[in-house]
Amino acid sequence: MRFIRSTLALVAACFAVGSLAQTNEPLKVGYLVDASGPMQGIFKTGLDGFKLYVDEVNAAGGINGRKIEVMVRDVQIDPARSTASAQELADQGALAILGLSLTSTHMPVYNAMAKAKVPVVTGFPANVGVVLPPAREGVYGVGLAFEITGWIGGELARKVDPKGSTFVCTVFESPGGFVACDAAIEAAKKAGFTKAEKVMFPVALRDFRPVAEKIVALKPDVVLTIFGRGRTLSFFPSMADAGYKGAILSMEAGTGDDELRAASKAAPGINVYSYARYASGGQSSGKEVAALEAAAKKAGIREVLAFHSGGWVLGMVVADALKRCAVPCTPEKLDAALGATKIDTGGLTEEPIVFTKTDHYGPSAYRLYRYDRAADKIVPTGDIARASSTPNFVAKQ
Repeated sequence: MRFIRSTLALVAACFAVGSLAQTNEPLKVGYLVDASGPMQGIFKTGLDGFKLYVDEVNAAGGINGRKIEVMVRDVQIDPARSTASAQELADQGALAILGLSLTSTHMPVYNAMAKAKVPVVTGFPANVGVVLPPAREGVYGVGLAFEITGWIGGELARKVDPKGSTFVCTVFESPGGFVACDAAIEAAKKAGFTKAEKVMFPVALRDFRPVAEKIVALKPDVVLTIFGRGRTLSFFPSMADAGYKGAILSMEAGTGDDELRAASKAAPGINVYSYARYASGGQSSGKEVAALEAAAKKAGIREVLAFHSGGWVLGMVVADALKRCAVPCTPEKLDAALGATKIDTGGLTEEPIVFTKTDHYGPSAYRLYRYDRAADKIVPTGDIARASSTPNFVAKQ
């Protein structure tokens, strides 16, 4: 009898130790990013912001005593590579797939992860309209829903030039870019612009002189740019050289205030504006703004950009859902937790991040800024455009 009791006690002790080891295992999440391709200037910095937040969480003990493990895959802007990497991460125990790169890579990942029953949370700056009501199961977004953000650009163009008659939207060729420009054109027309045009160019284009000449020939009063990092520095001088004297409104889709300032100085005859969902360093205040700035400084990051903020907020959303994920946390349980999200971003956005079962995007707001040449700063104009998650524009299928 003593032998039996001793054996049972030993088995119970081993089980307890095994359970403890299991509960101390890291919470794995997968992250897809263009870290070495043509869009790395946008997406890599979003990952940097996300990692800053995760590092802070892990340094404080993790989630219920468990560290968050971020498994990163460099997918560039390749849909096949993105899908294969997402599946690999799911097979390795990722509770969710995060980030993603160019919008052309999104739908294949969504479809693959729907079969694997692993939720996807797209980061800043891009996601497509499937996150909007009625919402696709298992897909969430904290970045820019292009139907909404494009429409806001068309509305804000009227703030930039109250009397302008001609509006041009220019963007590189991508699904999100098409949707954003089409929405912006519809909004600009509704705002009173009598002529509105779209000018597209290849993703890899770097010589913008022909594009600039084509745009200037249209004699626009306001040009909306949806570029991302690395293009503005070439585009603005090309517009100035082509004789443009109007206004440029830059959608903050990964350009960065630092690049916008440099480009503006290279085009002295142009009035430069921008608008953003996320605040860059020095443009807002609050608990999370201060925490991000402190973490960035510690990491040696010279300037907090809007897409650092977007990555940090993605970290907030994922960590919050992991805290509320029923033990043992599984992808299905994490999906359920994500569907009941409400996050105060502590000054990084004007609206909280809110997900429900039928709405995986929530309300959003966009601040309008202008470039102050005398101060060499991007300063707020005081205009804030707010939007529900039900877009005014629906893309044509």
